[in-house]
This record gives sequence, structure tokens and C-alpha cells, in this order.
Amino acid sequence: TEEELREGFNPWVGYGVTWLLGVVAAFVLAHVLNTWEEAFAATGWAYGMQGAFWMWLGFVVFSTWQAVAFEDKKFITWGLNLAYNLTALLAMGALLGEWR
Repeated sequence: TEEELREGFNPWVGYGVTWLLGVVAAFVLAHVLNTWEEAFAATGWAYGMQGAFWMWLGFVVFSTWQAVAFEDKKFITWGLNLAYNLTALLAMGALLGEWR
């Protein structure tokens, strides 16, 4: 029930882990963009966003689809989560691409 879920929920842990995973995602994206730059001699915000898009498509979309396919998560919820993750990755990619 909803009451049982609220009993075991600690927002500091949930949000803290989410923040930490966001930092790890930015770190991984920075390394991918660095490799991208070395391979194609490309820098700038647009290339950073392009790298972020391909990471989103290759990692986020396909790995989160399992929640829809096997965990009975609603398609609209999955779509909203994808949009959030795409926006976050594009912002990180633009910043990291321009910074490099």
C-alpha cells in the first residue's frame, strides 16, 4: 500500500543517490566526449549534444525499456523519464562540449 511505501522512503537517500549518479553520468559523458574529440577532432556545444544524444539512445532508452516490457511501468511514465534524461544529458553535453 501507499502507507507502506512511505514508511521505508528516505528522501535524503533517494535524492542523494540520484545526485551522485548524475555526477557519475557527467563523468562518463566527459570521457566519451574526450574520446569523440580525439577520434574526430570535433569540439563545441553541438558536438557535445550529439554525443549526449547517442549516449542517451544507446544506454538510457534501451536499458530503461525493460521497465515497460517486464515491470508493467506505464508507457507515458517511461516517456517522461526519457525526456527528463535526454534534457539532462543534452545540457551536460553542451556544457562539456563547449568547455573542452
